[in-house]
Amino acid sequence: MKKLSILCILICLLFLSSCDGLTPMLLNDIESLDNLENAFAEKDDGLSYSEAKEQGGFFVMEDENKFVPLEEDMKFFIDHSFNDNIFFTDAESEKIPKVGKAEKIVLFSNKLIKDKYWFVPIQDEGYTIPFEFYYASEGVCITGLEFKQESNYDDYQVENVCLKYTGYTNKEFRKAVDYINEKIAKESYDSDMVFPEKLCPHGLPCSNINVFRGKKYLETVTIAFYAGTSYCEETFYADLKYYVFDGCEKKDKRIPPQIYYSGTAITPEFTKEGYVIFDTSSFENGKYVIANLNERVIFEISR
Repeated sequence: MKKLSILCILICLLFLSSCDGLTPMLLNDIESLDNLENAFAEKDDGLSYSEAKEQGGFFVMEDENKFVPLEEDMKFFIDHSFNDNIFFTDAESEKIPKVGKAEKIVLFSNKLIKDKYWFVPIQDEGYTIPFEFYYASEGVCITGLEFKQESNYDDYQVENVCLKYTGYTNKEFRKAVDYINEKIAKESYDSDMVFPEKLCPHGLPCSNINVFRGKKYLETVTIAFYAGTSYCEETFYADLKYYVFDGCEKKDKRIPPQIYYSGTAITPEFTKEGYVIFDTSSFENGKYVIANLNERVIFEISR
């Protein structure tokens, strides 16, 4: 019955395509109806109860046998791990699950469960390039962000420019620049960059990564500088998604001091089904990061 339904959909699509005088759908990569069924199934990102329990982690529980994993933050090498106010995803492959009215956030784990988990709202989002910007004695400088291998992000832009100017593909390119998108670098630095460390409490900087603020996917960023007397230009594409939030750990001044975050603290509810539930029923629509984790996750409330 399922295969028949899929076949009917395919016939309708081909019919509509021919009515418009368009080229029929290309099915060269789908050799049979079974493969077509698999192509439809791949769009369903949910895991079964047993699969979710075996994998572990945070999920949107859509029903008793459909669990959608939360998107994880990209992982940095140790040099760039000081990053508590910005969350990165690969814009091309990002899949942020939505939580509807009847759905729940749950956690499967065989480790110690925390007393509280902090759910922190996203304050700004956009697209950026895989470089961070900083201001030093020589002016505005850039250096390539270095993601760990398991992040699955292909930072080919850093590798390409590194190979071009240093002869090595060590994913590390550091350079003072003179112009950014035809603006004087300092002017662009002041107006076009995201400074997530401004969310940190006074005297406790917990993020040192400043990135270019882009509003469109694959927005171009052209950087110009002099290599000796040669004028050089390089254009990059904003293929990283960033989310800014106040992820700094804070302490109040009571005795004993209490650690807290901006956002809402939720106490997990234990169940006999092998997972804990987080009550997000009072949350407004929007994106949230669970902050007090070694591997943070993001999701969206949409009710």
